[in-house]
Amino acid sequence: MKIVAIDDDPINLEVVKQVCAKLERAEQFGFTDSELAICHLIQTPADLVIVDYSMPRITGIEVIKRLRASPRHQTTPIIMLTSSSEHAVRSRAREVGVTDFITKPFRPMELLARLKGYAAALIPLDT
Repeated sequence: MKIVAIDDDPINLEVVKQVCAKLERAEQFGFTDSELAICHLIQTPADLVIVDYSMPRITGIEVIKRLRASPRHQTTPIIMLTSSSEHAVRSRAREVGVTDFITKPFRPMELLARLKGYAAALIPLDT
């Protein structure tokens, strides 16, 4: 499972990457620069994207819009991390195609549980 995390705060990004590392067969990529992350994602498919809402230059909303415009990521699950509880923020994120939200500050165990759910949906069960 390839996971791309995007957060301009290096500490938050490191925590997200550490949580992702707890998943079996997970390969994680982290970016503090949303433009670099978008370039990476346009060239390399991901199974899941975790993006912060509030970032300089390109916000999480814009990242999602650009990813959804790419045929490669039209259905990729995208989790938005946000400290905003504003209805307008969440509504706009849903309009552009966010899959899920996690409120910041987040609990690593909550993130891990969500990631396991997405991983289980991607990895076929052995029969």
